[in-house]
Amino acid sequence: MERGHHNVGGARHRGSEGRHLRLAEEFSDDANFLLQHGRHRSAVDRAYFSAHHAAAAISRSIGLESPCCDDYVHIVDAWDQAEAFERGLVDRETPGLLRDLWEAREAAVASVHSTINPEAASDLVQDALLFVAQVQNLLERERTHN
Repeated sequence: MERGHHNVGGARHRGSEGRHLRLAEEFSDDANFLLQHGRHRSAVDRAYFSAHHAAAAISRSIGLESPCCDDYVHIVDAWDQAEAFERGLVDRETPGLLRDLWEAREAAVASVHSTINPEAASDLVQDALLFVAQVQNLLERERTHN
């Protein structure tokens, strides 16, 4: 099976915002590949990090520091302080998505006794892929308007 590749309208990403977005794209590809090969734990782990790096790209695009990899709460707090929700830069549902992915990742990798439902893993990966695509579109619109 061939792995998919994302390209944001052929645009080259700038600075750490671009590096985060490239990692989000890479981890999205990895999550999808792992899911297709029945590696549900690893797929959920990569899905979380794809969404995390997409969130970090948003943070960098509005002048915030890159967040720590395992703390989505600080991302959301920083967005709130920067009025990212009020400015329409971040959807109000995004914190819930990040929380769900983080909790699923923790359950997937922290315990040898946990099981990952294939359907739940698929839903989480698809949610992360959709979020990354939304961030790509948002940042592309921001670039074309600036």
